Amino acid sequence: MTLTFKPDFAEARNMWNQFWNGANERPLILGWNSDLPPDAPSPGRERYFRAASEAGQTEILHDIDATFPHMEYVGENIPFFDADLGPDQFGAILGAPLEFDREIRATNWVRPVVADLHEFHIDPDAVRRNPVFQHWLAWTRRLARHAAGRYLVGSNDLHSGLDALSAIRGPQNLCFDLCDCPEEVERVMTEIRALYVPVFEALAEAAGWTAETGGIGWIPAWTPGRFAVTQCDFGYLISPEDFRRYALPAIAEESEFLTQTAYHLDGIGNLRHLPAILSLPRVRVIQWVSGDGQKPMYEWFDVLLRIIAAGKMLQICCPTVEAVRYVHRQLNRYRGVFYCIDEKLTPEKFDALVAFFRAE
Repeated sequence: MTLTFKPDFAEARNMWNQFWNGANERPLILGWNSDLPPDAPSPGRERYFRAASEAGQTEILHDIDATFPHMEYVGENIPFFDADLGPDQFGAILGAPLEFDREIRATNWVRPVVADLHEFHIDPDAVRRNPVFQHWLAWTRRLARHAAGRYLVGSNDLHSGLDALSAIRGPQNLCFDLCDCPEEVERVMTEIRALYVPVFEALAEAAGWTAETGGIGWIPAWTPGRFAVTQCDFGYLISPEDFRRYALPAIAEESEFLTQTAYHLDGIGNLRHLPAILSLPRVRVIQWVSGDGQKPMYEWFDVLLRIIAAGKMLQICCPTVEAVRYVHRQLNRYRGVFYCIDEKLTPEKFDALVAFFRAE
């Protein structure tokens, strides 16, 4: 299979296969180069707001047509776009209405709708018929038709599991529930967990994923099968004991279903759950995000080395090629990393970085 916007797609796929098999001779490089002017349109601009309407979707597709032909996806970077409706879209298909800021239009959220866990039950048929879910599938199919043979459709930022329950119940209320009715939390979590596979499979089918296209997600790792990001941002609010009881079973099930997954470890309050995440054999890659006001993720060498010592791989975002060189040396030249580089990566810079990795 070839992609118009990634002529060396076959070579990139081969490198990713080596990465997952531990056979890569160097870290992977995800870079970009372009001749776009600074004021070029961005497909990601107000993406959730625009994805909510057919007219807005048309704008997104127009922006993809205006930008992707001018982008060079360097190294193991593979062009894709996903049909996300926003970070709480899983909560939305459980019946919570999506809310938009009509002025900023940068994100959205859902309004909690569960007043009492004892009275809440999930009807899988109602989820399948949910208008948000049907809209989501239709947008994914439309995007797949537009992408065919040119770029890939990525998996979604699902925020399933305990994050979905937090969205429909409200974080504060759910914290009280963990103390007041833990059995009800476990019951509802069992119902939510049962939805992950059918929801994912419906979206993957709509996205046109095949053995040839493989899968990719918002953490831009490609795999020959099913790929998605697992996470639990709600973990910031709970103890390691509660995390293992309520969040970890869902994360484990998702990672066992997926061909490969990367775990999004978000914020210093979630660091206390790192041992639990590292205990899951099917979670192969960790993305550590330090959060606002903290030093950049790539400077947390104590955390990164702990992850490496547990036998896991890493996604690390660096602003420059020089930062990549620095991090590579600090991590003892570890190959189980894919570096996402912010600065433009010309062919000369890419070749020099490959030579650096091979010489180290």
